[in-house]
Amino acid sequence: QGLDEIVVEQLRLQARPANLSEWEATVAAVRHPRDSVDIAIVGKYVEHKDAYKSLGEALRHGGIRQATRVNLHWIDSERVEAEGAAALLGEVDAILVP
Repeated sequence: QGLDEIVVEQLRLQARPANLSEWEATVAAVRHPRDSVDIAIVGKYVEHKDAYKSLGEALRHGGIRQATRVNLHWIDSERVEAEGAAALLGEVDAILVP
């Protein structure tokens, strides 16, 4: 606590106040998104969330930049064959097949 001030003082640095405006805008986009989007990710291994973890994180981060909440729907491709695409995918805004 206060270590940053001690370092600045000891090194005789000129510290400017931090500009947190971009960070504050990012936090606001996460807390109060302007929009939302539903994306279905259809794959063979969706029950293993780690298999597509980076994909989900990339989509969520892209949503933050657009002030949009990204709701991911993980759908096993075998269910699409068994239940039909319209039944499982008819309500989503986008479909991603990795």
